[in-house]
Formats: sequence, C-alpha cells, structure tokens
Amino acid sequence: MKADFASASIVGNCVVFNIGGNKCRLVTRILNPSQKVLVLKVMTHGEYDEDKWKEERGCYEPPPRKPTAKRPKPGTIGPPKRKRRQKMATKTQFGLEA
Repeated sequence: MKADFASASIVGNCVVFNIGGNKCRLVTRILNPSQKVLVLKVMTHGEYDEDKWKEERGCYEPPPRKPTAKRPKPGTIGPPKRKRRQKMATKTQFGLEA
C-alpha cells in the first residue's frame, strides 16, 4: 500500500489517506479478498488529531467473521427431497363425460 500511496498510513486495520493538500483525512478499510474499499470517515486534519475516530470506526477491532455454512443433520445427505406434484384429476376419473 505504501509503495503505491506514499501519503497512506496504516492504523490498525484501517488505511488513512491525506487528501486535499494535507487538509483532510480519508479513513478507509480495504477488503482485499473482495477488492472493496469502504470509506469510514472523511475529516479535517484537526478532527484527525483528536484520535476519537479510531474507536468510532473500529480500526483496532478484528474483521467480521464470514458466515459459516449450515451442516446437514447426521444421517441426511444433501438437501431434502422435493415432493412430487400430484396429477390433476380428469373428468373421466369422476365419471363425467368429456
């Protein structure tokens, strides 16, 4: 990251960019597996220096866990079978003429 963006700072699991001629800060979280960049906060240099944003934006919290796939119950293999569709009754089955 630092090779491509010299003004970037890594703070916990956040990346902070200097923007606007070093007047503003852009706090992001970069999700490498999905190639997404989440913008967490844009602030002035003064707001950045107060350090409140680190806790507000969770820069030191672990990333969220991926949802786990549900395991089938023991003795079952694969998804449940679908019920067959019943045939519609015809007029001849009821003794009615067509």
